[in-house]
Amino acid sequence: MKKLLFVCILLVVVVIAGCSGQPTTDPKDNKGVDNPPGTTGPLNSPFLGGPSATSLSFIGGMPPQYVFDASGFEFGVGVRIINTGEASMDHTKSYVQIIGINPTDFSTTTANLKQYISRDLRGAKKNFDGNRLPGDEDYVNFLGLNYKPDLKGNTGFTIRANYCYVYKTYATGNICIKRDLLDNLDDVRVCKVNEEKKIFNSAGPVQVVKLEEYPMGTDKIQLKFNIKHIGERLDKIFSKDTTECNDVITNTERNKIYVKVTSDINGRKPRCQGLQNPSPDQSEGFVTLWDDSSGTPQEAPVTCILDVHDQETIFEDLFEIELEYRYQQAISTPLEIRDVSTNRP
Repeated sequence: MKKLLFVCILLVVVVIAGCSGQPTTDPKDNKGVDNPPGTTGPLNSPFLGGPSATSLSFIGGMPPQYVFDASGFEFGVGVRIINTGEASMDHTKSYVQIIGINPTDFSTTTANLKQYISRDLRGAKKNFDGNRLPGDEDYVNFLGLNYKPDLKGNTGFTIRANYCYVYKTYATGNICIKRDLLDNLDDVRVCKVNEEKKIFNSAGPVQVVKLEEYPMGTDKIQLKFNIKHIGERLDKIFSKDTTECNDVITNTERNKIYVKVTSDINGRKPRCQGLQNPSPDQSEGFVTLWDDSSGTPQEAPVTCILDVHDQETIFEDLFEIELEYRYQQAISTPLEIRDVSTNRP
């Protein structure tokens, strides 16, 4: 009896050990690719992926929870910036601006409340084994702030830090190249032309969310892809060519994305439609993203035509897209000004 009980316990232990050793699947990966513990993102993607490019936070104690009125407490505001996306940040195009307070009241100027980051920040990377290599970080400090007015009671303000920077998202997917498209439409031994393709994006708030491939006659392929803002709803997008994140409604540079199809299929680039101010070869240009009446981001479609008349075999090749834009995101924190002065009427 004891021997039978021991055997049963041993079997239970073996089953539990076997279950716990199974690889985990990223819940965000709808493609069902198993990931070993400690890895990031689906293994069949070249990118880490994700909807954000930057982690912003206030440095501890900067600002403090409260300060005193009547120039009774000098303090600073510090912002930590981490490049969590997979593109680099140019320090000459990336700045932090403090808003929400009157510069004069806080013993400073509007110019002093805007600072560029001190160096270029390299992006995060996905290692060959799936592990994450972190991106660079920087700190921007606004020192010498001091609230001058003499209050008649405690007062609260909200300090907001806007981070404005130029960024890129890279997208890639496999497309099918074959000769005599209509004759070989049912030949799927290597790849298929007439279908939606998997598309992978580097981490960033603007992404290619759909890629489709269809034949056009016997020697042309139609490639359709959609671009969408997937970042935080209150974040702002501007053209890469503008130097400021100016969100006034009259700014014509709002919501513009520069699209560049970088694929070169045996020396031939696709010609794309739906681009504003396109390049001479129609492989790059701008699109504009808009929200609907309820504030939901809409997709901007682009259609490209690829000539494959001289292809002599069937193969898969990469269709690569680069998106570039200026982006603004923000963090905020409350600041209490305490009335400690003794000057009373």
